[in-house]
Amino acid sequence: MARSVARVLKAPLVSLILTDGGTLWYAAEEDRRAQSSLHPPHRLHAEVAHWRVPHVVLDTLAEAHAGAAPADGLPPPAPIRFFASTPVFMLTGRQAGALCVMDFTPRVAISEEEATALHDAAVLAGTGIVLRRYISTLDPVTQLPHRGAFFEDLHAWLSQQSEGLTLAVIEVAPVDRYNAFLRAMGHVYSDTLMHQASARLRAWAMSGTRLYQVGVQRFAVLMPRLPVDARATQFDPLIARLREPLDCLGIPLLLQPSARVIDLPTSGPSGDDVLRSALTAAHSAHRELRGWIRSTTRRRLRASKQDFLVTELATAPHSGTELELHYQPRIDLHTGHCRSVEALARWRHPTLGYISPSRFVPMAERPALMRTLTERVFEQAFAQWAAWRRSGQDIDLSLQHLQCRFRCTRESHVDVPLGLLTEQRHAA
Repeated sequence: MARSVARVLKAPLVSLILTDGGTLWYAAEEDRRAQSSLHPPHRLHAEVAHWRVPHVVLDTLAEAHAGAAPADGLPPPAPIRFFASTPVFMLTGRQAGALCVMDFTPRVAISEEEATALHDAAVLAGTGIVLRRYISTLDPVTQLPHRGAFFEDLHAWLSQQSEGLTLAVIEVAPVDRYNAFLRAMGHVYSDTLMHQASARLRAWAMSGTRLYQVGVQRFAVLMPRLPVDARATQFDPLIARLREPLDCLGIPLLLQPSARVIDLPTSGPSGDDVLRSALTAAHSAHRELRGWIRSTTRRRLRASKQDFLVTELATAPHSGTELELHYQPRIDLHTGHCRSVEALARWRHPTLGYISPSRFVPMAERPALMRTLTERVFEQAFAQWAAWRRSGQDIDLSLQHLQCRFRCTRESHVDVPLGLLTEQRHAA
């Protein structure tokens, strides 16, 4: 587009200046002056972005208001003498900016053909902006707006709705279950799955409801505030619809959907905080018989504390003091001697004290935490076992950490590769 309009108007410089301040430049390769002039040459270049009518300056030196005024205060390498611009509109009529052509030689007139070429190029530019925005805000598989559009609409809706909104976050399948689909069947199968799930959401959505894809297997729903007694009549049918068998590429599949429903006031936490909290609760809703839960203050506090503990657990193995091993002895009743010990992982938080394994082990099921914690447990356990062996104590050691079982006997060696042990854990 820029190359074509530059050729028709015989202009070495073309720029698309946007109302948000961004600028896209095209400079003719054969013109060295154009290559060295890629910055706003004068005040006109900044002003025309908001002008809704075409503007032509045949000789900038002849117009006082178009005199050189470079943004950086430095003289331009070559003075711009000819300047022409036309506004760029999107399909909605909103102005996106202006298309400008510039030359270092003044002109006597601009022909009708040149004016038409500039106008047509501006129309193409507006269409390109719309298309680029469309592609960048829609998921290519489900054709639903993605997370960025969700945040924009959420803030806009909250500023317009006097009674707040109802937000629902739907997880069509648990993460581990969805990943199993992906590993077994591939991306084409998982894309078909999400396409069919989104079709069921569209069929369910009532008037005024907006749908978004906010994760690989997660959707968000924004709607005007629902009365408490109306939630069951809306979300029970949705979960029932998603639970119906799917036929993905000839293979039947049952999903395990869940949802969390939140009432959003007109003022409150940021969209990112709301979405993160909702995603956490949507995952826990898999355990509910009806498949969805309504947000309460207690649930929000619990989810917030869970997020805090996950963050703290990620740093625990590197602290050197928080992750401890307690050893449970096994005594030979005939001799009274300790024959073996079992290493048990314990987490001592610096402010919360000891945290039960029943709480932190499920958190560690996240793969990034699992490997680090497992390696740390092996390192501590083997170091202690080696110290006992050096002191002459003939003690066997067994570990049961994060669903991992490993037994060290007097015939074992201490220098076991940690990567191998971690892999053995996954195979256990």
